[in-house]
Amino acid sequence: MAEHIAILSHKSVLEKILSGEKTIESRFSRVKSLPYGQVSPGDIVYFKLSGGPVLGFARVANVEEYEDLTPARVEALGKRYGHELALSQDFLTRKLESKYVSFIFLEDVQPCSPWNYKQEGRSGWIILPPEEKTPASEEAASVATSSQNLLDFRSVGMEMA
Repeated sequence: MAEHIAILSHKSVLEKILSGEKTIESRFSRVKSLPYGQVSPGDIVYFKLSGGPVLGFARVANVEEYEDLTPARVEALGKRYGHELALSQDFLTRKLESKYVSFIFLEDVQPCSPWNYKQEGRSGWIILPPEEKTPASEEAASVATSSQNLLDFRSVGMEMA
């Protein structure tokens, strides 16, 4: 399980994620860049406001990635996932020239006590080194473990009491 930090430029986006209105985090780009090809189901994504603290996290349920996008494909993906992305049409209009997109499907979304991460550079996505522990690492690991335990019970046909 890898841990990531997604930098969010607007507090409203974080509020939509934490409320459950936005269940897919998207990253559009003109070149192949993070998080493209680097996120897997079971990973943990922390949500950090640009210039502010980390305020929540989620487990990655699924990832879909697309390349060789055209404006028509961007619009089609926007229509297909518009509700889950909770995006404005204005956002999609600004992304029409994108060639790549990562859709990160979120589950077990939770707020956390604010903590700061000193970001180097201006990247909108950070992959934390495996040895780096965050203030929310234990909490996130327990969410990932409890979710996995639920899956384990279902896979053997047992019901939880």
